[in-house]
Amino acid sequence: MPAINAKRVYRIMRQNALLLERKPTVPPSKRAHTGRVAVKESNQRWCSDGFEFCCDNGERLRVTFALDCCDREALHWAVTTGGFNSETVQDVMLGSGGTPLRQRSSVVSSGVADG
Repeated sequence: MPAINAKRVYRIMRQNALLLERKPTVPPSKRAHTGRVAVKESNQRWCSDGFEFCCDNGERLRVTFALDCCDREALHWAVTTGGFNSETVQDVMLGSGGTPLRQRSSVVSSGVADG
């Protein structure tokens, strides 16, 4: 019996159509991403992101927010213990209105009475 080696295995697999197809070469996109996200002025480009962390009681807290790509300042945010859907992220993006949180007059309340 002949020795088994990689070339023999490859040839037998090719003869029996057992090889995987090679990934087709795709021409590079004309709209290549240059990796630049930052812009020179505020309110030119925004982005959204989110994160989650586990509280001491085991509950997961999820936060999504909108950032100005110029100065990376948070414009708007939403928090939930459930999941986010596309409507929530859209509301965050539309609710930002291009005004940073520090310039808004609204007060964020924790729901706990002072006293």
